[in-house]
Amino acid sequence: MSQVPQEGLYGATHTPITIPFNTSLRTNSTYLPLQSPSLPDAFAPAAQPTQVHLSPAGVNAVYVCWATQNYTVGTGYVPPLPTDGVISLVQYGTTPTGLTGTASGITQTYNQIYNTTMDPRVGGSSALNYTSPLLHSVVVANLTPGVTYFYRVGDGTTFSGIFNFTSLPAPGPTYPQRIIAIADWGLSSNSSSTLDHVLQSVASSPSPPYINYIADFVYADCWYVNGTVSIPTQGFEGALSSTWQPVWDSWQRFIQPLVSNVPMLFSTGNHEIEQQSTVDYTPGSDQWNWLAYDLLKINRVTTPWVTVNIHNPGAHSNPSAWVTTDSSYKEFEQMRTSMEPLTYAYGVDVFFYGHVHAYERSAPIYNWEVNPCGSVHITIGDAGNSEGLSFLYNYGPAEQFEDLNGGCGNVTSPSQRASYLNSATPSFYDPFTYYRHVLTFQADGNSTGFAGEYPPGYCYKEQPNWSQYREPSFGHGTFDALNATHGRWRWHRNQDGYAVVAEDIYIIRDTAACPNKAGLGLVGTRSTMG
Repeated sequence: MSQVPQEGLYGATHTPITIPFNTSLRTNSTYLPLQSPSLPDAFAPAAQPTQVHLSPAGVNAVYVCWATQNYTVGTGYVPPLPTDGVISLVQYGTTPTGLTGTASGITQTYNQIYNTTMDPRVGGSSALNYTSPLLHSVVVANLTPGVTYFYRVGDGTTFSGIFNFTSLPAPGPTYPQRIIAIADWGLSSNSSSTLDHVLQSVASSPSPPYINYIADFVYADCWYVNGTVSIPTQGFEGALSSTWQPVWDSWQRFIQPLVSNVPMLFSTGNHEIEQQSTVDYTPGSDQWNWLAYDLLKINRVTTPWVTVNIHNPGAHSNPSAWVTTDSSYKEFEQMRTSMEPLTYAYGVDVFFYGHVHAYERSAPIYNWEVNPCGSVHITIGDAGNSEGLSFLYNYGPAEQFEDLNGGCGNVTSPSQRASYLNSATPSFYDPFTYYRHVLTFQADGNSTGFAGEYPPGYCYKEQPNWSQYREPSFGHGTFDALNATHGRWRWHRNQDGYAVVAEDIYIIRDTAACPNKAGLGLVGTRSTMG
């Protein structure tokens, strides 16, 4: 990364910047009403297609998805809508009046059956079972790369309006190329402001972009199972068996103006699925081998830039005692010690994270030290969720987002903590409990007060030098690959006009100075992976 001679653009080694929490901003806000007139097609006829959205479906192909009919809720069994004989049809072409291509797909439904013996405080006997609308999915294949297509969706009788998208470019270095990074969006007034800004990022893009979504979508698990929500007295986060599914239908209508025209590549997070990510990730494990093989397949001549999405941050310095981040600070540390040597060897350029409801961008780092051959880590979990922003809730406004001794759990001496779960060695007493391997953490950096102390310890007293910019504000980011060596990252805050960019930096790939950026990987990896 290098300094750019313009005001507001920063290089990799400038003095770290922390913008304290602005108390005039909304830390959280209630959900938009699920039938708000501001949501597209809120009162559409049942047969009218809604929730139209796109996602990549491989080379020269795209998924086109939408819904028809209405969801149903009720106590007891709620029968699903019949799907036999239902037509899912996409008509498309290269002009709005020439929709000569057709593609057909499948129609599905799903049920959410709640446990009506739940605690009455979260719905209890008033819990309502849910059956989805008709959900249509069609793959439109054999597209010409880089061509704008117009399309509409329907059942052969009732159709949507006409939308358009541009197919992804052919494999190979095509520049410029824009990624729009979003995470932890939700459905609130803050979310609505983010959508307005993102649509402007699409309109100003130097090339047809795509959406890089780093998980946590609608926060349906923050609703009670009787369809009510109250912030901050909300439902149990992560209780995916007790979510209010109609929130998904409203959110898909909310983002339709964006994703009906721009494909969205998405990953899942803790608000979508309950799964165990801490199974064995040491070298040679299934998980490690999967990542090694995936990195091995990338041809860095045709695909110079490599980014990785992980919902929970692997590198951030926000030990907030608010929202979820008190439990996520360095929670990835154990996995990092196994995986980072691999991603460094293959020259991963940028990691995108969500989960922490604030913005932070690091210098290129490796093993917690600034390293021009390392990866830039960007936390962008600030799209507008109703849980609020991540900041030090227990301190006064002047100290928000400052690393004080109470900012996270103090570790005054080296200590052992759970490292990973090894499925190959289950407990003798409980075959469903895995042995926990441990990792020794060094004592806190804040025990001496030196931000740049090495080894870095568990917590810092001050913002570490590898953390270059951090701020608890809602927003989104854009990354433009300008050529094989230069990329431009910009972060947009919701409280600013679109023309104001809060942070604007260049990321530089130098394969001469950093041979790992050629993606050759670990010595012997190619032969061991077969």
